[in-house]
Amino acid sequence: MIKKRLVLLIIALMLMQLIGCSGGNKSSNQSQNKSNQPPSSLVDISMTADKIINKLEEEYKKLEEKKKEPNNETSKDQSKEKKKKDKKSNPEDKSESESQEKKQLDNTWKKINEEIKSLHQSWNSYESKEEMIEATQVNMIEKELNSLTEIASAENILASLLKANQFNLTISDLYENYNGKAKGYINKIESYAKEIIYLSYMNQNKENKNKQLEDLSKIKELIPRLEVKFEEDKKAKEKVKELKNAVNDLEQSVQEDIKEVVKVKGEMVAKKVKELKK
Repeated sequence: MIKKRLVLLIIALMLMQLIGCSGGNKSSNQSQNKSNQPPSSLVDISMTADKIINKLEEEYKKLEEKKKEPNNETSKDQSKEKKKKDKKSNPEDKSESESQEKKQLDNTWKKINEEIKSLHQSWNSYESKEEMIEATQVNMIEKELNSLTEIASAENILASLLKANQFNLTISDLYENYNGKAKGYINKIESYAKEIIYLSYMNQNKENKNKQLEDLSKIKELIPRLEVKFEEDKKAKEKVKELKNAVNDLEQSVQEDIKEVVKVKGEMVAKKVKELKK
């Protein structure tokens, strides 16, 4: 009887030790996961790149809207005297309007270049503290950042958009080093979708179409990884499903070479990505 109790006591002690070790490991893993979050300097880089892209997109859309505007002609039922009067006043009004637009655009470029300077600062802060980045990755990021700085100084909206987006895409790889892989995947999908949209702004040619199809292929490789990451999150899982459908629609429009539809479907993919970011 005593032996039986002793055996039971030993078993109980062993079970308690096993549970204690398991709990300790779990606590240790949770602590490790918590401490391995992306640093604020990396988050700042991503946020600043997003700001630059948003500002450039706004300016590009304004430029496109201006192209669509009809000429400011007076209606046919107006008198000839009114037409003459308008013709005399129009040059001054037009000049004043153009001057205002130029001021606004100059101010926007000033803000964009300031944001790019802050990108350099955030990158230097990140690079000096992180030792896990490979030299080749550092060189690639610095090359993209320097290229963005140079292109933005020339004030070319579309070229700056493509380069800022490429920089953002390169930065997304850094999230692989932390417990932010899902964020990295989402950022990459957004960058690929945006590149597809920007390429649709340009002249249609075989090279651009091939690049769009290549970007789509990369998006389709990333979606299953997101599905795994959000397997236990019903809400996010549903959003990934919606994103998947939007990507299929975009792929069809790219294959059919319908420029305006590519823009619309590309924006839809970007919208679904933003929903996942929330």
